[in-house]
Amino acid sequence: MLRAAERVIADSGYEAATMCEVARRAHSAVGSLYQFFPNKESLAEVLRESFTEEYEEFWKADSSRSQKQTLERLVERLLSFPLGMARRHPAFLPLLDLPPSRGSRQRHERMRQRMATVVRAGRPELSPATALRLADVLRQVIKGCLVLYARASPEEREGIVKEFRFLIAAYLRERLGE
Repeated sequence: MLRAAERVIADSGYEAATMCEVARRAHSAVGSLYQFFPNKESLAEVLRESFTEEYEEFWKADSSRSQKQTLERLVERLLSFPLGMARRHPAFLPLLDLPPSRGSRQRHERMRQRMATVVRAGRPELSPATALRLADVLRQVIKGCLVLYARASPEEREGIVKEFRFLIAAYLRERLGE
């Protein structure tokens, strides 16, 4: 059902997606869908949470390598994961535009903490507060990259990613003193 929901949201957009279409694509009765998800918002909430869990798992698995990463490798990891999410999960980009939900604050804080840990890895002189501030800025820059990426033609996408790699590398080089 979740995969069907992703396809419907990717094809129609969140606003136009309907529970009936999700059930149809899942080859299920709409009543069965409503047993698990009382409304479209709850379905989107589960998808958003699953994306956050995947994000956390990625960085947990990568944390041992994070301490030895060059700045260029860090930049590549910061961008490659969300871009990979956009390719693996068709609803990822459309759901970025949704207003905050009941779980948004907790998800935001978990991702913020994880990114601060990644930025701080191998840089013990960086204060936790500074790492959190850098994480906040990086998350917004990466979200900007994803928004432009989603709107761009396939031919333009690599150029957009290249510009954001440059931007993030320059920012981190200045802020981390590398």
